Amino acid sequence: MEKSESSGGHPSLLNEAMATPSLAATHTSTSNKIPTAVEDRANGDHSEANAKTASEPNECISDNDESETILQTRPLMRNLLYSRDWQREIPKEKRWGLVKLRSRQAMLHLGYTENRISDLETKLGELQEKLEKGRNDYKDQKREDCPVFMPALKWTPIDELRPPGESDTLPPSQLPAIEILYSEGSTLIDSQDHGQRDFTSDPYKYQEAIDKFPERLRIRSWPLLGHLEKVCGESFSLSTLVSHEPRSALVLLRPFKALVIFEQVIRDSVLGVQKEVDNMKAKGKINTILTGSGDPLAFEWKDLLADLKLLIEVMDTAMQPTYKLRQSITEATLEDISFPDLWHLFRIGDVITRRDAKHQAFKVLGIAGGREPLTTRMNSEEKRSPPIYGFAIDCMSITYDGSFYVPRLHKFIISKFIGHKKIHALEVYPISFDPDGSAIKDQLMSNGAKYTDLTRVPYSHAMFRGRTIDDTPEEIEGQIVIDVAMALRTEPDWRPPSDLNKGNLTKPDLRETFLIQPCKHEGGHTEGCCGGDIAFKDQTLNIDQRNPKLKAFTELMRPRTEGELGDDLILLPNSVHGFVLRIRKWVTVQTQDLSDVTFDNDFNNLMMNEKQKQAILALVETHEKARLSPGANKHSIGASLDLVTGKGTGLILLLHGEPGVGKTSTAECVADRTKRPLFPITCGDIGEAAMEVERNLQHNFRLAHRWGCVLLLDESDIFLAKRNKTDLRRNAVTSVFLRSLDYYAGILFLTTNRVGGIDPAFKSRIHLSVFYPRLDLDRTQKLFDVFLRKTKEEQRKSGVSTFDIKSKEISRFAKNNYRSLKKSGFNTWNGRQIRNAFQTAIALVEYDVSQMQPGDPKPYLGKKQFEVVAEGSRQFDDYLMRTLQGRDADIAIRDQWRDDTFELQELGHATPLRNELLTTRKLKTKFRSAKSELSVTESDSESDSEESGDEEENGEDQGVSAAIKSGDPKSSGGNDMAEYQQFLEFQAMKRAMGK
Repeated sequence: MEKSESSGGHPSLLNEAMATPSLAATHTSTSNKIPTAVEDRANGDHSEANAKTASEPNECISDNDESETILQTRPLMRNLLYSRDWQREIPKEKRWGLVKLRSRQAMLHLGYTENRISDLETKLGELQEKLEKGRNDYKDQKREDCPVFMPALKWTPIDELRPPGESDTLPPSQLPAIEILYSEGSTLIDSQDHGQRDFTSDPYKYQEAIDKFPERLRIRSWPLLGHLEKVCGESFSLSTLVSHEPRSALVLLRPFKALVIFEQVIRDSVLGVQKEVDNMKAKGKINTILTGSGDPLAFEWKDLLADLKLLIEVMDTAMQPTYKLRQSITEATLEDISFPDLWHLFRIGDVITRRDAKHQAFKVLGIAGGREPLTTRMNSEEKRSPPIYGFAIDCMSITYDGSFYVPRLHKFIISKFIGHKKIHALEVYPISFDPDGSAIKDQLMSNGAKYTDLTRVPYSHAMFRGRTIDDTPEEIEGQIVIDVAMALRTEPDWRPPSDLNKGNLTKPDLRETFLIQPCKHEGGHTEGCCGGDIAFKDQTLNIDQRNPKLKAFTELMRPRTEGELGDDLILLPNSVHGFVLRIRKWVTVQTQDLSDVTFDNDFNNLMMNEKQKQAILALVETHEKARLSPGANKHSIGASLDLVTGKGTGLILLLHGEPGVGKTSTAECVADRTKRPLFPITCGDIGEAAMEVERNLQHNFRLAHRWGCVLLLDESDIFLAKRNKTDLRRNAVTSVFLRSLDYYAGILFLTTNRVGGIDPAFKSRIHLSVFYPRLDLDRTQKLFDVFLRKTKEEQRKSGVSTFDIKSKEISRFAKNNYRSLKKSGFNTWNGRQIRNAFQTAIALVEYDVSQMQPGDPKPYLGKKQFEVVAEGSRQFDDYLMRTLQGRDADIAIRDQWRDDTFELQELGHATPLRNELLTTRKLKTKFRSAKSELSVTESDSESDSEESGDEEENGEDQGVSAAIKSGDPKSSGGNDMAEYQQFLEFQAMKRAMGK
């Protein structure tokens, strides 16, 4: 068809001019089309076309329009219909001769609109009439809209799982109500051991269930899901399914928590449904039931009963291996388990322990994980729950926070493993599955009772032998003070958290139950879309709220007293925090390594003046009695004599003398006598700067006073040093120490080897000063006897006598060695040297035992071993004397540290110090040295007597002692010169003899 040049492509078609939805609908139902004005003008019959259009509108519609004409006229008609300036468009229509056509089109549009409105009103009336007929008719209408699936159970291999959309062509009546998706060759129990359960189904079906292990359970039946929501009290996503296509289904994933927890509830509900069906039949009424959480949905009771029986069949066949597994777990007869079944093994409230640390028990609070995520897609809600790699177990133990017994949270992860694994080989497992489970429980209860004994009181004094369990373990043997409250204040990292709540538990990984399947919508990932499945959200079923043994979470998390622990005593730790007194360090130790302290240091064995013993004992016991007395009689009368309240209530004793004479042993014996801890501190524990010294002193004083310790400040020279005009740092330390002593209320022993250098201000702050003279022969032999008794006692305790002990031979050695050292001008052995000599001699004889051959005589501990020790000690002393140009005693008096030759006559009656003492001592030393070179070596024969030795010892000093016999300065000077003259003559005589 040719087009006129004047047409300009202007529109004239009705179907394209009326671009509205109503006209579009009209256009689809019309078989003819109205011819365009362009065609009329091309034929030269404009008036006839207009008349024909006005008189016969239906005939004006033809099929001669071309798509090109429509495309050309569409923009102009859109402008004509929606333009607000009709005055400008009308002249154009008149010029083209289209006015009558436009009028006819308007009339057609109006008629079609009225017809549509009338049709909608009719349908609305019919719907309202149906609603007014009553509730039964409404239910019947809903009944027709809700699917009823085929009451059948279908087994489908999981690898044949079809995506949604492929079964859209099947009506609901041809889809099974329940479908089991299984995997081949996976079993939970031996197929030959079916247990004692009375199966209601065919045994062959049970065998098939074992060979084909279910992985997923797909439930399509809406009546069944609504029933489960009602009897179980859990959401089975019925409202979500109703909002999607009828072919959508709910999928229960392994380990089928709902069918495990609510097994008995579901079985018991069958009788109720059967009763309802019978009642409906007897009344002759239509059997219906309302289910669902949204709009009410009507189903017949018989449909629900049929689907419920299918579910029971699933439980009697496919679920039997799972039920058998749980039965064996309850009876603690199961030996190994697979990773997907760990959920059955760990139940909330169970007591578990660790494979490598069976000394601690935990109570299960929550579990999570154990399944592979169904999707990797994450949205904002899922990002709040981090992924779980393995099977997570949240547990609690109970610890002491210094006031109450509070929970402590623990998290364990069991990594995924293939196949089966021994239960007691897992990282954590229930104690009931351990071969020694009963013994472990008894031990844990015993540990818990011991823990409460240690924490029931403010502090406990015990003996520790073992290895600490801190980050840096140490082997320690010594006394320890258990004080959890002080430990937690000192070490903040040990404090248990105080804000535990459910938010601290591991959050479940929502991806485990989030099914995303291909659908028709681009970018859509909503479960159930396009007939897809919806996974049952079973994370809330990790906690069986119906378990009567499980306490409320808030009840478990609250602080408790000892009487409220009950069976949770087993959850207490086997470790406790304590302060090791010897190394002055807070450590964590195991309770089984603690024992009662044995106070075996006998105060009577001290080698010191008896009157001094009595004085020390009186002061200590009086102070201890005052400390333990209640009420106002807290202190003795003497303690309240100070003008300032709280000042001078402590007991301070100064022990001074040369090394190894029993100063430290005195403090140890006093602590054992009063059954109190000995708290030894050194200069390294206190520091050097004044502020540091004051802070550390107060801290140690506070600990010692809190625990009632005997505080020993060993080698306290630096703090007792005299103040001078130049060393301000040392002056500050001395001043701080002086001030701290005034307000210390406990017992403090100060020991020093340099009493000559102490500040005079300390004299007035010391309650008793005790001098320890050098050991004489009598005390030396007594010390040898003490160590001999201890050696025999240790040998008896060990139960093995690998060598003999010749006590008399060792005693004779002690006497002869003392005399030999005395005559040679060497220092005699002190107490520490004697102890070291015994340790070395025992080591030598034990080495001889290790080198014994069959038939060799039994070794013995005697003079031979001690002579080896004596020879080494004498060589070392000779070397030091040559190097230092004098003995230790000479150096000490020269440097004004102490006087080792000072001897006590009676308590308070010592030999007065002479002005000439220093010069005389030098002469005495030279005289002894010269005389010893001419003396004959003493024989070690057994005929030597102690009396002859004493006479020699006394005669040895007669020459030099005459020089200081008188205290008169006038005579002493002459005696010194005479003594010196005799010494020169003696030297000349010795040289003559040498020639």
